[in-house]
Amino acid sequence: MIEQSLRDEIQGYYSSFLSAKQFRPRYGQRLMIAEVARRLAGDTAGIDTSPIALVQAGTGTGKTVAYALTGALIAAAKDKTLIISTATIALQEQLVLRDLPDIQAKAGMNFTFSLAKGRRRYLCLSKLDASLEGRGQSSKTSDFFPDELLVNAPNQAQVLSLLLDSYGNGTWDGDRDSLAVVVEDQIWRGVSTDRSQCTNRQCSFFSQCAFFRAREGLDQVDVIVTNHDLCCWPTWPLKKARFCRRPSPVYMCFDEAHHLVEKARSQWAGFLGRTTTRSVLEAGATLLDQLEQDLAAAELTEVAQTLSGKPGFAVVIAEALTCFDQLMQHFAGFEVDAMAQGDVGRYRFAGGEIDPSLQTECHHLGSLLGQLDRAVQDWRRTLEQSVSGADPKRAIGARRVDSRARRLFKSVCCRATAAALVRSASGAGGIALRAMAGL
Repeated sequence: MIEQSLRDEIQGYYSSFLSAKQFRPRYGQRLMIAEVARRLAGDTAGIDTSPIALVQAGTGTGKTVAYALTGALIAAAKDKTLIISTATIALQEQLVLRDLPDIQAKAGMNFTFSLAKGRRRYLCLSKLDASLEGRGQSSKTSDFFPDELLVNAPNQAQVLSLLLDSYGNGTWDGDRDSLAVVVEDQIWRGVSTDRSQCTNRQCSFFSQCAFFRAREGLDQVDVIVTNHDLCCWPTWPLKKARFCRRPSPVYMCFDEAHHLVEKARSQWAGFLGRTTTRSVLEAGATLLDQLEQDLAAAELTEVAQTLSGKPGFAVVIAEALTCFDQLMQHFAGFEVDAMAQGDVGRYRFAGGEIDPSLQTECHHLGSLLGQLDRAVQDWRRTLEQSVSGADPKRAIGARRVDSRARRLFKSVCCRATAAALVRSASGAGGIALRAMAGL
């Protein structure tokens, strides 16, 4: 049962909101408030035992007020965090800029809220530093990151310097949406990152990271507004602390829930591009030579000699290329039976069971690229040990080389994970194939 005091509190704030707005109670909105309250409070007697409510209501019902007012109150009473997830940026902005402040003011409620965004909305200091350092140069390792080439042209120097100065002097928080100037998409891609390239705590700029600074603030708020993509990350259900570190579970509210299936499919799927992945692997074969050149430029030739003694790297690269080509040939065999859906052919495995030979190939490719990742991590430790106590110039040079190498192979191993996901795709039971020539 919902405690009478909590029931009275909900009714009181709702009445205050209606009175301040000069609205009359809406029957559908009142039904929704009652249903949301019962589910969140765990009062499911007489209906069913599920804590999940599916609500469909037309435009003008007042859905936002129904779930936000009720959810915020019950979450506060239960010492939980309310997470509101939407499918579109427009609705997120409406919630944060208009609806939630309006509920606070008109209902007289006291709660805090914040907007959680993905990494791509924030400045990456590591990539900005690399772009500024390499501007006007032709670094061979930049071939691994085509998006960086877009911001290495001399005519972008003013924009890059503006981003650095604004963030450095504290007039900007690193969020693209709060920038006073418009930055073109191709420039922003070169100074932002995603979870596949982000090195988290291993990054030398971690303590100044705009993304993680923003996430720290989420620990203190009562309501978090985010999007379906973030909520559908494969590990999110197991790591609710991704948004907040409170010990108790959160309450989830999915607005625009009809988009959730497609968002979940997109987030839980693995994507493997034939041309791009093969190019990265081929370039990886010359990684040692490139690292030696970068280390020499940083006056760290003795470290380069140490790294050149790491055996087997080229052998694993060659085997990974062979395995990758075999996997692509296997995928090509599904094209004939794939159902055309626009420019994508979708193939469904019978009964959702993945072919055992395909699983084996994906396992093997994932294992090989895992070996490459471990090799690069070994190099990272070597770099750290070699520059321990070194002068600042040498230490900075080593960190830049280290960051470049780790971001490269985190990207490679993300592709390995995508390939390996095929083996566990029995839940989805299918794969999508673009025209093989364009993969």
